[in-house]
Amino acid sequence: MTTENQILDASYSSPPTYDANGIIIAGGTVNTYNGPTFDISGDNLEIDLLFLDKTVTMDVSGTIYNNIYQPLFTNYDAVAALDVDLVSFRKIFAVQSDSIDMTNLSNVNVNTIENVRFLVYDDKIDSFTPNLGLNSEVTTGSAELTDTNGVSLDQHVKKDFVRYLAYLLFNTPYATEIFLNLSELVQSVSDALDAAWEQCKVSLHDVSTSGSNANLVVDVSGNYLIDQLDGTDSYNICGEIYKQLVSRQPHRFENLNTLLVNSESDDLAGPNREQFYLPLIAGDKINIKVTIRPSDTQPLYGLTSSINPSKFLDGALKPKVYLIKMTLV
Repeated sequence: MTTENQILDASYSSPPTYDANGIIIAGGTVNTYNGPTFDISGDNLEIDLLFLDKTVTMDVSGTIYNNIYQPLFTNYDAVAALDVDLVSFRKIFAVQSDSIDMTNLSNVNVNTIENVRFLVYDDKIDSFTPNLGLNSEVTTGSAELTDTNGVSLDQHVKKDFVRYLAYLLFNTPYATEIFLNLSELVQSVSDALDAAWEQCKVSLHDVSTSGSNANLVVDVSGNYLIDQLDGTDSYNICGEIYKQLVSRQPHRFENLNTLLVNSESDDLAGPNREQFYLPLIAGDKINIKVTIRPSDTQPLYGLTSSINPSKFLDGALKPKVYLIKMTLV
């Protein structure tokens, strides 16, 4: 359960007057709701965002359904984890609905009056900074757990990948001990991880209220995405989160007043259309996938794909794929 800043009740002390575009032009004094907000509870969920599947390269050589909706990432080599800020992530996403029943996915139809629209607030995306390079730590699939003396090794992804690179080149992860540019290599991996999130931000901006995705539709509220409900539109990131929440724990949507977007948001508009944050809670995990490739100019020290084909993919050193689980705290 979480509690944060107070919000505005959906009732008015004086009735509002709207113009043709649904914008309040007179009246509409809002009563303040003084109770706790985001009074949402439930079992923690893991949410896979398949659109956030990014590949990066080191820059240093040496270098509600009838069935549960739960898409899952596949084909990864290791799992990494880190804690990220719940509030700044949750403020990126909202749903807008004419319906009081947001747990019925039959409402998600742009051709009916009752529907759910999916919003990604463009101005909130850059406020969420997960620091993948600094904080991601391997939990499963480590290149090596201990050093030659049996002492536990630092399992940050930036160091794990360098050990993986050492294994590719010299058949042992311990070869990192002879790397003259070890710190530069570690920093290169860290930078690559941060670059992966920059790619994710580009994807988010593309489907945001200021985005240019071809599937965006514009109405009085701004941009939103049509959702096909068939799993083919993983680019609809807000819709993906919504479907996984509402199909697995619909009770999270019961207290809508506690999810109402604060009136300070410029995106709240329209006589019968309210916008609500998605009911994400502390402990939920947002999963993305990052593929890290060795530098394109990495010397091979005699290694060839004919001698060691398992260490190559499409003619280059085989990348390592990390499923990164961001725990909201």
